[in-house]
Amino acid sequence: NENPVHTYTAANNYEVVLTATNSLCGSDEFTQTIGITTSVFNFGDEGFMKIYPNPTSGIILLETDNIKSNQILVEIVNINGQLVYKKIFNSLIKEQIDLSDQVSGIYFVKIKTDKVIKTIKILKE
Repeated sequence: NENPVHTYTAANNYEVVLTATNSLCGSDEFTQTIGITTSVFNFGDEGFMKIYPNPTSGIILLETDNIKSNQILVEIVNINGQLVYKKIFNSLIKEQIDLSDQVSGIYFVKIKTDKVIKTIKILKE
C-alpha cells in the first residue's frame, strides 16, 4: 500500500515504523514517535465523554460513561463556523464520526446534554 493509514483507538505514545522496500534498492526504514491524546469531557454528576484520537486523520471516536441525559447533541463546526456534523443521540456509548471528507484544519466539537454544554478543539491532519 503506497499510502498506509492507521487509526489509533487509545491515547498513548506510539512508535511508528515505516519500511519501504523495492527489488532494485533494497529497503529503508523510518521511525517516529507520535503522541495521541484523548479529550475527556467531565459532565460532573452527568458522567464523562471521551473524544479521540486528537489529532485525527479523519475518524474520531466518541465514548460516554454514565451520561444521564435524555438527549446528547453532538455538533462539529469548522474554523469558519460552518456546521459539518450534527446528530442527536438518545443514548450514546460509542460512536465513530468520519471527517475524512473534510479539509485539514481546526474543528470544534460541541457536546450538549440536558444540563451541560462543552466544546473542545480537534485537529484534522
